[in-house]
Amino acid sequence: MSTNRKILVATDTEAYAALVKRLLDEEFDNVSVSTNPGCAKAEFERIRPDVLLLAFDSLEKSEAYYYSLPSLRERGFPLWTLIFCNRSELERVYELCKNRRFDDYILFSSTNRDTFRLRMAVHHAFRQVADNNFGIRITDGCEDTKRALDGGAGVVHDSPGVAESRLAPESAPPRPEQALTARIHATVLVVDDDEFHHKLISRMLRELDIEVISATSGSDALIALCKHSVDLVLMDQDMPDIKGVDVTRRVKQSHRWADIPVIMITGHSEMNVVVDSRKAGATDFLVKPFDKESLIAKLNGVLREEIER
Repeated sequence: MSTNRKILVATDTEAYAALVKRLLDEEFDNVSVSTNPGCAKAEFERIRPDVLLLAFDSLEKSEAYYYSLPSLRERGFPLWTLIFCNRSELERVYELCKNRRFDDYILFSSTNRDTFRLRMAVHHAFRQVADNNFGIRITDGCEDTKRALDGGAGVVHDSPGVAESRLAPESAPPRPEQALTARIHATVLVVDDDEFHHKLISRMLRELDIEVISATSGSDALIALCKHSVDLVLMDQDMPDIKGVDVTRRVKQSHRWADIPVIMITGHSEMNVVVDSRKAGATDFLVKPFDKESLIAKLNGVLREEIER
């Protein structure tokens, strides 16, 4: 099949990458592979795929790779994501796709594979591109930061998902600040021992009329949770006493705090932190460096999700 659409197969196993590429090469041109998660961002930006196949042997690894690409998602990089899973992960990956964190999933492994389902999923993704029903990745779970294509006269796409509406040329998508403050009034606990980042995040939140509670260590965070009613925690990983992952684990193990969403703040190279944080119960991730729009989008998605439950 001749097409200008590009496919990127991301995995950490060269043999698995070769298998998937061989199966796709029989029908599709422009199939690339990425087997070094440490080079994920550079390879992704170089290839700029239309379809990303997350072909890792665990859901945690797939999420870790995906969350290592935040700057591309946040600036509106168009992408259709297909995530491989095994039977034990079906319920979790179904929820991720239903909540539009990813676009589609495939039950596929090196020993249990449905080649025709794999190819059909790619054909389906290409059809979405051709029909302009293509997910614009601003950040996960955020529907309020829609962007108009073609100077505002074209289709407006949800993030991530399928186009649902059209704006007139003179219409404009709502600013993320307005979308957040119009719907959500929250108290956020900011946990970060870096004074500069702490002040920066706190200022961003206060500009949105969000109440900020501060903690500069893991133990301070646990004390603050005992004293205050908190809607969300922004948790940096590197703390002088208790690591952010360990604090998150304690929060999620507590009956009192288990329902409080925790957004982990990580660096681009900390893929292991993403995996460990997801296992500990983190709801979402922010990757440094991030701007105000990225922060708003994360808050909007997570807090709206909590309110709608």
